[in-house]
Amino acid sequence: MKRWNLVLLYLGIFLTIYGQKNISQDSISFIHAAWVHDTLYNGVFHAHCHFDSNQIFNSNQNIHILRVAKSNSNVQWKIGTAGNELLKTSTIAQKEEALAAVNGSFFNMKKGGSVNFIRINGIMTDTSANDKGPGIYGQNQSGAFAYDDKNFVILKRDIPGQGKWEENIPFPNVMECGPILLVDTQKQPLLDSPFNNNRHPRTCVCVTENETLLITADGRNALAQGLSLHELTDVLIWLGCKNGLNLDGGGSTTFYLRDKGVVNMPCDNKLWDHEGERPVSNALMLVLCPDK
Repeated sequence: MKRWNLVLLYLGIFLTIYGQKNISQDSISFIHAAWVHDTLYNGVFHAHCHFDSNQIFNSNQNIHILRVAKSNSNVQWKIGTAGNELLKTSTIAQKEEALAAVNGSFFNMKKGGSVNFIRINGIMTDTSANDKGPGIYGQNQSGAFAYDDKNFVILKRDIPGQGKWEENIPFPNVMECGPILLVDTQKQPLLDSPFNNNRHPRTCVCVTENETLLITADGRNALAQGLSLHELTDVLIWLGCKNGLNLDGGGSTTFYLRDKGVVNMPCDNKLWDHEGERPVSNALMLVLCPDK
């Protein structure tokens, strides 16, 4: 796609949903930036922009977006897992010949394995680690994405503080994570905490009326300072997202493309390059349908 043909569409969505009074200079700078676009496959697009002159949030940012039409029959979503070990997102993706992938949910950095619920093709591979005792869940377990052959949805935990919600989600594939950022275009309350308020690298997934988006923002570098979750939520709104879910971030944040490798700047090596991937427990991938 030549320089973002969807600028007017996104701007129209933004105006329709939030009205003129809520337009900020940040949103205008974001939408009209010099985005670089790649077509990865029929109906699958990658967009990237390095905001290197403090254009948004008075900061430098490096943002990647994967856009996939919900009606696209050429591709399907897939949760990749490292099993009982930790592997780089790119390694997990390469094993599955994924078109694209980002890191997934939170995990035990010493022992491996997700600390959040995961179900793959109807089989539960990981359970939720309750951080405050039986039935009590943290903000990083406040939502989930789920999908089958036809639908990809983002869900908010409907009975906070009571367990087994995630196990009853009626989809064969589920990954629990959080915090949940948007529900039906409405910002969700966030705890007043350093994790939410400070800028970090971020990974998230959201759904618009017609697309599913994967988004990463690099951080912990003067060239890309990262986003608070409040700022990330604003980005999702600018993109026309209806529902949005934060995934694991920080040193885990990775954006992989099959034909280019790691395209963002993972920060685990504290360098501004593509080599700083952190081994993780799971990933969210886009793969070609078996008959393609």
